[in-house]
Amino acid sequence: MLKGVDHGFFLSDPYFYPLYKRAEELDLTIVVHQGAAREHIEGLGISSYKVSMAHNLHYAATVMKAFYAVLESDLYERFPKLRFAFVESGASWVPFAFHHFQRMRAAQRAESFLLTPKGPTRQIVEMDPKEEMRKRNMFVAAETDEDIPYLVSILGEDNIMMGTDMCHNDNGSDPLAHTALMEREDIDIRVRRKIADTNGRRAFNIPDDFTPTANVTAEDIREVDLAIL
Repeated sequence: MLKGVDHGFFLSDPYFYPLYKRAEELDLTIVVHQGAAREHIEGLGISSYKVSMAHNLHYAATVMKAFYAVLESDLYERFPKLRFAFVESGASWVPFAFHHFQRMRAAQRAESFLLTPKGPTRQIVEMDPKEEMRKRNMFVAAETDEDIPYLVSILGEDNIMMGTDMCHNDNGSDPLAHTALMEREDIDIRVRRKIADTNGRRAFNIPDDFTPTANVTAEDIREVDLAIL
């Protein structure tokens, strides 16, 4: 588990190379969650009164920064078997991250500015999010109330997964997330099964023949859910 910006470093920094090397050797996945360090006094406030929920965007933004850093890096070439999972923050921001990255990449290249008969403009070289996430072994956890059909159309159906954020109460928490997803009728059943099961197995290299225990009753599960929420 890593924060999106950890010890003041973006996750593409060579500081993390020894960790990535060992994680790859152990077949472990780097999981990026919403945690963020308290860095600025203005973020602390001078009283216990919470002025606005807007401060929570800082935590989701660190996950986005991690995704961005991995996207622009050569980590997939240095550590080709290493997997990254971005959790707790939904997935609706991923198309924006690709769009923003494409424009920033163009802004840093003088040749992206063109003079046309109509005037000066900028050439944006588009990326294929499906292919980029595939080759970089990047997985993102969606939330049940997101526009998943749209996300699948942009990101593909192989690198989106579903998480409950169980034992932790924040905007990503939903102990019945997998059930809610499987009950949605606007998503093909084949894709629902991928997001609820197959893709998570790929993200963490969980064997296909592994299944959770069948000895826990629905009543037991309900009691646990109530206890943690």
